[in-house]
Amino acid sequence: MPAAKIVAVPTGIDLKRFDPGRKDLKDVRAEFGLRPDDFVVGIVAVLRFNKGHHHLIRAVGRLAPRHPNLKLVIVGDGPQKQNIDKLVEELGLEQRVMRVGHYDDIPSVLKALDAFALPTREEALGTALIEATAMGVPVIATKVGGIPEVLGEAGVYTPTEDADALARNIEALIGDSARRARLRDQGMERARALYDENLMVRRTETLYRQALGSTT
Repeated sequence: MPAAKIVAVPTGIDLKRFDPGRKDLKDVRAEFGLRPDDFVVGIVAVLRFNKGHHHLIRAVGRLAPRHPNLKLVIVGDGPQKQNIDKLVEELGLEQRVMRVGHYDDIPSVLKALDAFALPTREEALGTALIEATAMGVPVIATKVGGIPEVLGEAGVYTPTEDADALARNIEALIGDSARRARLRDQGMERARALYDENLMVRRTETLYRQALGSTT
């Protein structure tokens, strides 16, 4: 296929919904029993093996002795639920890992996080990463599929299937508030510049008009 015939229109999100400045966002930290001084890492994803929840849980387990205030929030349902529950129990992380299941108000969850992690080994685009960056959450993710296109330089990349490296990346963010602030600003700017759903609609309309031979 000639490159000139290929047009990519990235998925867009509702930036009014994923806006950290919204006044109607819920206090999820209080709802989940998290303390103000907890460092909260979260993942919002279907509970499938390829998403890498097990690597994230093990990374938190490695960091637990050095970081007593580290917590992990897992949002989502799926076929790996029992395996995830079992791993949390085996590692003695019941007080560290919150398994929320399905939760409708994702913007409020993201607002409560200090970092978002997606250690997946395959990903088409990574809409959850766009949502996290739009909400001003620093992101750690693997460099697979469409993720580098989504994050650019506005994220921390971690190797696939490597809980030790993931733990090091989480720990680096815990100890570097300036870096977290920089990632937050870069991510929000990138999400607003590239992944606004209104921009997606305009690009799609333009493509159809061009295909129909009309520019009006």
